[in-house]
Amino acid sequence: MGFFDIFKTKKSVPNKDLDIGEPNDFENEVKEYWAGVIAGDIKLENGEIFNDNNFYNSKHLKYEPGVIRGVLIALALSGNNDDNFKQICQVAAMQTACFDDDIEDVIKTRISQSMEITKKYEGKKSKEELLEMAKEIALVKEVEPYTHEELQLLKKRKALIFGKQVSI
Repeated sequence: MGFFDIFKTKKSVPNKDLDIGEPNDFENEVKEYWAGVIAGDIKLENGEIFNDNNFYNSKHLKYEPGVIRGVLIALALSGNNDDNFKQICQVAAMQTACFDDDIEDVIKTRISQSMEITKKYEGKKSKEELLEMAKEIALVKEVEPYTHEELQLLKKRKALIFGKQVSI
């Protein structure tokens, strides 16, 4: 019998019967921090408000993305059989896909850049102003491979992994 054969014979325990107890102070602190970041109530370490259309270096977080995901997994498994709560944790966990140590600082996707341009022209109604806005948006470039599509795939991957870990 090989070392990994245990995975073939060990029966999985359904998460519905798993109770890891109440969240501790650290888990609650991380949860409150991450909820505030996602909501825009707490700024990132660089002073910016989190935008889920951007890539960021992990240094802009108070806690490592893996720690945040781990806490969200623990919260989802903390005896709460509410699938809606687990899905909320899953959505929160997938937002950690925006953070990676390989990113130098912040990389804005074309969606993020276009949203900033649109906000700049908010309230402008003249044909010339709208044409200028369209020209600016047309010139938006993305930094390969850090595209909006890639970010969405990373989020989806994080969500799928989270779902498997907590049986959503």
